[in-house]
Amino acid sequence: IVLASALVCVAGVIAARRLGRGPITALAVTGLFLAGASTVPGLRDVMTAIVLHVPGGGLLRDGQKFVALWVVPAALGWGLLIDAEVRRARGSILAPVALIGGIVAPLVLLPGLAWARGGQWRGVDYPAPWTQVARDLDAGTNGATLVLPWSTYRRYAWNGERTVLDPWNRLLTGRVIADDALAVRQGSGVRVVAGEDPHAAAVGRALVHRSADELRDAMARADVSRVIVQTDQPDAAAVTDLVRRAGATPLAAARPVSHLTTWSVPGASPRPSTPWWRALGLVTSLITAGVVIVGASRTGRLRRKRCARAPEQLS
Repeated sequence: IVLASALVCVAGVIAARRLGRGPITALAVTGLFLAGASTVPGLRDVMTAIVLHVPGGGLLRDGQKFVALWVVPAALGWGLLIDAEVRRARGSILAPVALIGGIVAPLVLLPGLAWARGGQWRGVDYPAPWTQVARDLDAGTNGATLVLPWSTYRRYAWNGERTVLDPWNRLLTGRVIADDALAVRQGSGVRVVAGEDPHAAAVGRALVHRSADELRDAMARADVSRVIVQTDQPDAAAVTDLVRRAGATPLAAARPVSHLTTWSVPGASPRPSTPWWRALGLVTSLITAGVVIVGASRTGRLRRKRCARAPEQLS
């Protein structure tokens, strides 16, 4: 996937240099279509069928992300449009009007984005004890970390009870075993699309069966060395009891943290803290970024040479 993404980036640079605005415009229109397709009668059913039944079709879910393909050329095009209007009106009162209008128009047309929807869109810091626990776990024994209770989404008092994805996949640098199933609304009910991690699936089955033996075996197969239980979440008490019966013990070196307990699982085999594929991804990303920068700089030099040669050709 990393190599394929790198090739796509390089191909995009080559296409932009050789084909001009055509590919960028096509991508922008495609992104706008995919972003709005699920709201159009008829197309909504098609998109739902693709997400539910076509392998890889889940990429079309949350279609708003495809607006990014439209935003980039739209933002560049808006700047070029204002620049052209100011140049055309240079020397008259219309020049400052065009410039000010170009700045004010996006704020007037999209006030929610300009003021972050009245301050509702804002960053929230993780509690300091949580980040300290994450640092302690990353510095400890290698192996996977299991996050419980079993749920993809959480609500926290420190986040205003807003629904968020479970944060521990982002707080920890090591391997995390968590619920990766996807709940999709279908008619009046909900359909659960199975996740991709077989270890997570085994843990999920053990939790459904309330079987300490199944949970112990699932953790052993996944090389789970630590368990995090978020005690302010639904079903936390029952999960804590199950973890204790599965053989886990409170992590001796852990600091006491409100609504958070950490457990040690004996018998986990050590694993490298940095898998080889992460290093490959980093190196490939750096090479791709270098190719894109070199390609963009060469394009800029070619354009400057053409501008410099224009007077000679005219003469």
